[in-house]
Amino acid sequence: MVSENAGFEAVDVGNGKPPGPDRIRLHPDDADAQWGPALNAMAIQALETAEERLGLEIRQPVSITTLGSDAEFRRAIGGKSSHLVAVARARRAEILINRPTYFAEGPIEQQRTLVHEMAHLIVGRRVQRRLPAWLNEGIAMLTAGQGGYGQGWRVATAGAFGGLIPFERLEQTVAIGPKAQDLAYAQCLSITRFYLKRFYPKAQQSGFDPSPLARALADPAAGPGLVGRLWDPGFRDGLEAQWRGSQRSLFSWAAVLSGSGFLWFAASGFFLLAYWRKRRMAMLKRQRMEDQERRDAELGMDIPPWEYEADENE
Repeated sequence: MVSENAGFEAVDVGNGKPPGPDRIRLHPDDADAQWGPALNAMAIQALETAEERLGLEIRQPVSITTLGSDAEFRRAIGGKSSHLVAVARARRAEILINRPTYFAEGPIEQQRTLVHEMAHLIVGRRVQRRLPAWLNEGIAMLTAGQGGYGQGWRVATAGAFGGLIPFERLEQTVAIGPKAQDLAYAQCLSITRFYLKRFYPKAQQSGFDPSPLARALADPAAGPGLVGRLWDPGFRDGLEAQWRGSQRSLFSWAAVLSGSGFLWFAASGFFLLAYWRKRRMAMLKRQRMEDQERRDAELGMDIPPWEYEADENE
């Protein structure tokens, strides 16, 4: 999920967009394939969802091509990491999809992938200057509703043990290899949320709504200056320091919860809990047996000795 936008004047102002069915142009091979109708319908819905959540529209139809193997996909995107699911090319209004990886996802994740890439296209075509990669990815993830507890924990544990990726490295790209890829995306989302909270507090109140920031970035008058500020090294370093400071308590908790002492304590706790439960079950079983014996005695249900003899004689 990467956007290829080298930075260019805004080419789409969102007026006079084509009707829904004409907004997506599948490659002929995809259009004729069995997955073509479903992919086309999902892409239309994804484009409309991204436009609504960003508060921006584009008029250029979006071209979509799926590639049938990792090797084909890697060649098409210029040799980047093959673990990517899709790549958006804003200048061409094009999305390339790694077909095996994409169709291995469930329907919900497929839709989120398409919304993510549509967000890249919309932002790339409406914003006049290239965004830092961390913000470009963060906006796309917010638009697609991606991210959760797992990504927050990944950032916290990386911060606790000095494994965070520097902001400067996340300015140019997040395609930094499979080992650090998940952390890169998690950091982009966390940083973007912090930026919204810091400069667009109303966006946080509505669940980190990306539309106020997206519209500000796309504004023909104020947008270029805002983007220029984001690229300023002094602003970047200050933002990074503030973000790390805001996460310090989470980093501390992650260090405690990931430490060997805590793990030993947790393991001991689980062992004692299992032992207590086992003893309690044994006590309940013994109590039920004693109660049954008492009731049998009260009702005179003891089996006489001759009954045993009768059974044996038979």
